[in-house]
Amino acid sequence: MQPGDRIADTLREVLHEIRTPLAALAALAASVDGPARETYLSVLAHLSGIVEHALGDAAETCGDAVDLGVVVGDAARLVGTGGDGERFAVVDVDGLVACGDRVLLTQIMVNLLANAARHAPEGTRVEIRGGRRGAEVFLEVRDHGPGITEEHVGRIFDDGATFGAHGGSGIGLALSRRLAERMDGTLRLVEREETTFELVLPAA
Repeated sequence: MQPGDRIADTLREVLHEIRTPLAALAALAASVDGPARETYLSVLAHLSGIVEHALGDAAETCGDAVDLGVVVGDAARLVGTGGDGERFAVVDVDGLVACGDRVLLTQIMVNLLANAARHAPEGTRVEIRGGRRGAEVFLEVRDHGPGITEEHVGRIFDDGATFGAHGGSGIGLALSRRLAERMDGTLRLVEREETTFELVLPAA
């Protein structure tokens, strides 16, 4: 067995064992009263979905009709657990439905919103805007931070690429682009000065 195979097997074993405590935590969260209940349930449902995808046990649902308003709301709650929930301004996403996978789309939006929240100046809001162009729907995420220098634009989707003083692993944007492409979509940078990313997907 090659070292890579052993690592993959170990990861699958770990992810498999995570299923049970996640289910237990979801049951506990369901019994919680108060406004935090839905946030807890959203976080745990998303983590469970990621585990199922990683194990290859999730159904192939890339042709599902996914409500992008729900995806944006879920992602904002997940990112907002760190106290940034009021930093998002959402416009024109109601009624937008894409062909895709809800778990993967939520993860893309979590990555984009978390990245934007890190770079947006204090007191400003990250803007999320949706729309439709012909047979496609799109979501734009804009922050009002320092932007991306021209020299870095060509590397923004490279694995491990990090820019600015806010750190990060440099994985989120590269992963998000790959996830978008798995659903016949695209993720691109459309504005570098007031950083704006656009996710485009087939309309359902």
